[in-house]
Amino acid sequence: MKKLFVLVSLFVFSLLLGIKGSASDYYELGTHLEAEKYNVNNLAVINSNPNASGYKALDAGANGSVTYDLNIKNAGNYRLALGYYSGGVKGKAALKVNVNGKEEVYQITTFNGWCKDTNRLPIAYSVDIYLNEGKNQIIYGAAGEYVNLDYIAIYDVNNEYSQEEMYANLWADGSRIQAEWAVDVVGDFCDKNIAIKEKGSCTDGFTFSVDDDYLSKPGYVVNVTSGGTYVFQVAFYGANNVTPKYLFNVNGNYYLITLPKSPANWNRDSYSTKASFEVELVEGKNVIYYSYARSGFADFDWFRLYKKDSVGLNEVIEAEDYILGDVNAIKSSSKYSFVSNYVVELAQGSIDFEVSVDSAGSYVLYVSSYTGTNGAYQYININGNTSKLVYVNNGWIDDVNDEYLQEFIIELNSGVNKISISKGEDSIAYNYVDLDYFIISKGNVITEKIVLDHNNNPSVLLDSFITLDNYEVSVKDEDVVKIEDDKIVITGGGSTIIEVSYEVNGNTIIKKVPVEVLKADYKGDDISALDTVKEYTGDNCFVDVLMPSGWSASQTGNSNVVGEYEVTVTFTHPNYNSIIKKATLVIEKANYSGNDLYVSDASYDYDGDAKYVIASAPHGWNISYENNGQIEAGVYEVTITFSHQNYNDVVKTVRLTIVKSFNFVPIIIGGSIGLVVLGVVIFILKKKRK
Repeated sequence: MKKLFVLVSLFVFSLLLGIKGSASDYYELGTHLEAEKYNVNNLAVINSNPNASGYKALDAGANGSVTYDLNIKNAGNYRLALGYYSGGVKGKAALKVNVNGKEEVYQITTFNGWCKDTNRLPIAYSVDIYLNEGKNQIIYGAAGEYVNLDYIAIYDVNNEYSQEEMYANLWADGSRIQAEWAVDVVGDFCDKNIAIKEKGSCTDGFTFSVDDDYLSKPGYVVNVTSGGTYVFQVAFYGANNVTPKYLFNVNGNYYLITLPKSPANWNRDSYSTKASFEVELVEGKNVIYYSYARSGFADFDWFRLYKKDSVGLNEVIEAEDYILGDVNAIKSSSKYSFVSNYVVELAQGSIDFEVSVDSAGSYVLYVSSYTGTNGAYQYININGNTSKLVYVNNGWIDDVNDEYLQEFIIELNSGVNKISISKGEDSIAYNYVDLDYFIISKGNVITEKIVLDHNNNPSVLLDSFITLDNYEVSVKDEDVVKIEDDKIVITGGGSTIIEVSYEVNGNTIIKKVPVEVLKADYKGDDISALDTVKEYTGDNCFVDVLMPSGWSASQTGNSNVVGEYEVTVTFTHPNYNSIIKKATLVIEKANYSGNDLYVSDASYDYDGDAKYVIASAPHGWNISYENNGQIEAGVYEVTITFSHQNYNDVVKTVRLTIVKSFNFVPIIIGGSIGLVVLGVVIFILKKKRK
């Protein structure tokens, strides 16, 4: 029983907590409550609209409605925004709002072109209401013809709400204004020739079309912090070989704009086309609208306004932001992701901007560009003086994957400088340059060689040739120079490279500066080459030299064979010029220590021919004989001389013996054999057998 009592108590307590609801159930001010997500009463169709809040709206017919039950944290006065579409007729189309049983009907006076099934942005109608603390019910519905309910949103009564709040806070500060954000700023907006077209490859997936009726006047309310001259850019798509014309009205002033022929041929994956003109805006709100001028037609992508002020040093100047006149093509980062927003192929018109500097002098113009042609160029006019910007072939834009910065030295006056960049010759080859952005800086790094001398200028200050604010320096060979106390200081002699790296708009630039250290003449008398006698060893022989520490010597004219030679000795040092000396090298013969010079005694029988002793020796040796080649019997002493280019003679003596022969004649007497040897008969008696 006790357990049941506890459970019941907890249930009742939970109900009491739920009377007002938890904080998480409270409506958050400013939240859009989409009509299609709430209770539907007599609604026939849910309309899809890519520009509606939540991408859908409800066709309320003549009296359909939507019911919202809201939990409000604090009681008080609020502002209720009603999002709707209507292409109806004044006096017949109205909105009704019932707040906690109290209903009001509001006549629609502004129509937003829900005409012929074209998609137009919703309009938000603002009314004041009182809401209770806790639960409130709001019924939002139609009270007439052609009303589509989009959403409601509740705001603090003191916060002004305008229909632009759901699209963008439109400012003339360079921010992009999507063309389809247009609203009815002058009336007469309902027209069959206004349409939002879904084109997934343009900037946000949609373009805005105003084709052929003067009564169509879509527009924008744009805020300006300070009045003055502004550049008004128009990005659009048009058909080839057609020149669209539109009449723009800015605060009552008309501008007839002839848009350039678009080369895109409706290929929105690659191009949009842009035109620019100058307008005068006032501080505060400015009303801008436009209408078709019966020439060509265009789908508008976006607009942008920015004040025509001078830029300063190191500011990024986007090429597409400063185009005046017709341009051939603008390629977007949607196709070329590595560019900064857009690149401009400047085939007509010009890019005009003003740069303000404190002092006259040389400045660096950095250009992010792409070209496939060496020598391609454009003209640059600075304060009336025209010169060329010649570009280096860095690969056509389809072949590169990063920005390419080129440096040009330009001269600027103190104060405001007017700069205009236009195309080069009409030749196609010299007109293929895509421009991304510009930066003007005071910093510069010379590229000429730096020459240092041990006596006159053994060091140089870095800031004497580097005028950048932030940079890093590295030395390729510190045996030549090194960095000490912001100076390049000699450590040896010869040549090396100083690398200066710095960043421009996030891109690292490396400039290489050659450095050469000139060598001094040596004043000492302790360097000499000596006449030298060496004994042959088979290796190269050199003359003897005398030199201090730090010097090295090389010799030419020396040899590895016996003889007398004039040798040239070159003495070198990292810090001194070379010294050349001459000396005599004598290489004398050596004693031969080998055992491969062979000859031995020889003995022959006399036969009437000459007899010889034969000697042998390795290649390169010559052999001569004395008293060799004897005929008569006897013993002879033969002298053999071994001679060589690089060794002393080796002399050997051997015996040559020639022996006289004996005559043997057989004689048989009485069964005995006798030999006549030298006239003497020798009998060999034969023993008789028994």
